[in-house]
Amino acid sequence: MTLLTTFATLLSRYSRQEDLLIGTPIANRLHSPLEDLIGCFANTLALRLDMSGRPDFRSLLARVRERCLEAYAHQDLPFEKLVEELVPERASDHTPLLQVMFALQHMPQEALQLSGLTVERPGDDRDWYGKNGFCCSPSSRHQRALCASFEYSTDLFEAATIARMASSLPDSPGGHRGQPGAATPGDTSAK
Repeated sequence: MTLLTTFATLLSRYSRQEDLLIGTPIANRLHSPLEDLIGCFANTLALRLDMSGRPDFRSLLARVRERCLEAYAHQDLPFEKLVEELVPERASDHTPLLQVMFALQHMPQEALQLSGLTVERPGDDRDWYGKNGFCCSPSSRHQRALCASFEYSTDLFEAATIARMASSLPDSPGGHRGQPGAATPGDTSAK
């Protein structure tokens, strides 16, 4: 939730928006009989985040945590059903409801080594992000390092803009220079 809060702060700062809608994939294996099954049970959660009022990072983190816990409680509702019920305005250049995703990767993405075989990573939904909007995918590729990749529509963003956004992320999640009570990025009213 700290990483999501940091990402949302960055988006709010660059977009100058206080009301954000960010999608995040979830494994959706809440029921023990599903844990051992092979197959995709993923769902997308739509998180509406209130960034108003220039809160410090700790307060904003509490807001994001509350919203995430509310969404987790309803993660069995398929995203497609949510779209069907809300009937958003459709456009051919982007998906309904979500144009921004935050996809935390918990699994290390190391190459699989098998003797005598060439192993390639199967295609996934990552290409969707680049065609339809913007995605931040933090992952722990190394034991002690957190990396983030950004995938984006080149119709919407230039590489220099994404590089500038990425360089704006704080050195440590949770606030600038590791100060949890610090003002959020872009906020000049630090306490």
